Amino acid sequence: MAAAEKAKADKERMEKVEAEKENRNENEKKGEKEHVKEYDDGRAEKAKDEQTGEKIDQPRDNPVKVETTTATVATEEKDKERKRKRDNAGEKEAAGRKAKVKVVRRSRAERQVANDTVVMERYDLGRTMGDGNFAIVRWARHRATGQEFAMKVIDKPKLKGKEHMVENEIDIMKDCNHPNIVKLYEEYETADKIYLVMELVKGGDLFDAITQSVKFGEVDSAHMVHRNKDTSITLKLADFGLAMEVKELIFTVCGTPTYVAPEILTESGYGLEVDMWAVGVITYILLCGFPPFRSPDRNQTELFEYIKAGAYEFLSPYWDNVSESAKDLIRRLLVVDKSKRYTAVDVLSHPWIVCGGNTNHPLPGISSVSNYCKEVRRDLEEQAKHNYESYQRLKEKKRRDE
Repeated sequence: MAAAEKAKADKERMEKVEAEKENRNENEKKGEKEHVKEYDDGRAEKAKDEQTGEKIDQPRDNPVKVETTTATVATEEKDKERKRKRDNAGEKEAAGRKAKVKVVRRSRAERQVANDTVVMERYDLGRTMGDGNFAIVRWARHRATGQEFAMKVIDKPKLKGKEHMVENEIDIMKDCNHPNIVKLYEEYETADKIYLVMELVKGGDLFDAITQSVKFGEVDSAHMVHRNKDTSITLKLADFGLAMEVKELIFTVCGTPTYVAPEILTESGYGLEVDMWAVGVITYILLCGFPPFRSPDRNQTELFEYIKAGAYEFLSPYWDNVSESAKDLIRRLLVVDKSKRYTAVDVLSHPWIVCGGNTNHPLPGISSVSNYCKEVRRDLEEQAKHNYESYQRLKEKKRRDE
């Protein structure tokens, strides 16, 4: 009897458990249907809003869903805005880089600015690349175009008494327009500084190149002395701090000891001839790796005596494989008597230069190197005359405009 009652109780309990389980399943199904309906209703309502253009002012039945959708839309808008800004910045940068900084010719009055801020707003200044007695040269970048420059910053208080030197430097650089001369783009002047925006030349000076290569072959050296064509190294003349237009004999003793001409040391008066002496020194260094005039004890007085006497030699074995044509040009440049020293036209019409440093293989189609050199000389003399007349007309025009 007890066993029958126990069995009946277990059966009722199992039926009750099954009923509860069935009720739970029904509730879950019902909840899913309601959730799907709410989601579909939300989508339909959102579509209606988009079609009518009405804003959603009332909260949804499912606030979590609405919040997530709003956040997604806001993020997409921010991404689009960032993309627009990037595109605009890229377009501005591309336009700026395409529009390179042009050379600006200003008079002394026109280059005056209120303060340094005017320059800083236009250029970013970086590391110091070099310095001197009254100026430093700093790397600079034009803010609008990204173009790089060398900025020479001159300290006017330190310049006192030498103002004419800076004006000479600026005037001469303005007059020069040549691929092998550093270009002056523009200048600014404040109460205590002068800013010269110049072409940036990378790669170091000539002696850096000589240190790396020890010396250069005749072909490379001839092209460097002439026009740097078809060579791996291009030379540019820079630093016109001591440059001036020669109108009469000069008596100021100045220059780098290694390159200084005898007439500067004797204080007998000098002119353009000193430049040709320096060309001779540079050509000598290019071909062997050391200067023609040097003191074993690094005694400057002794060095100057060698220069005034024109005492140098082509030492063996350094000059054993250098052509006689190259040596001939140097002999005609390192001449103590300046009246007998080669001129620029003489140098450019010399066989070693005309043949590009290789006189053993004359130029194609040239039957006589000597006759061809004479033709080159005539052309150079005509060009020199034309250039001088053009320069004088330019100077006259500038004087009228001032």
